[in-house]
Amino acid sequence: MFYYLLVVSLFFTWEDLQEQAISSWIFVITFCLFLSVNFEQLEKTYLFFILALLANLIDIGIGEGDFCILAMYSLHYDIYECVVILFLSSFIGLFFSISISILRKKWLNKIPLIPFITISLVIYHSYFTRF
Repeated sequence: MFYYLLVVSLFFTWEDLQEQAISSWIFVITFCLFLSVNFEQLEKTYLFFILALLANLIDIGIGEGDFCILAMYSLHYDIYECVVILFLSSFIGLFFSISISILRKKWLNKIPLIPFITISLVIYHSYFTRF
């Protein structure tokens, strides 16, 4: 399941880098495919979909697509593991943003978070889970 999540995350990373958004219909299709495998895990996704709705209504600094990706991860990982992945990705993104801002001497206003979520998924799976 991890490798399927990784392939989908890499696709959404590419899309987020290109457009700073993910296409909803591709997300819905991939989410339904993952849901068909882990239907009993559906209740864990509600928190992230509520946060995605909140991110759509109010500018909270993280996009709705980022929460949708975490909702997809929650079909395989526990909620606490998804929060750790979100924390790791925020930390890596902050480090990247500060590094680029120092090098360019210009502060970045927005960075795509899905690439850092994907990196933190790989880090989390490599170091904190059993194979």
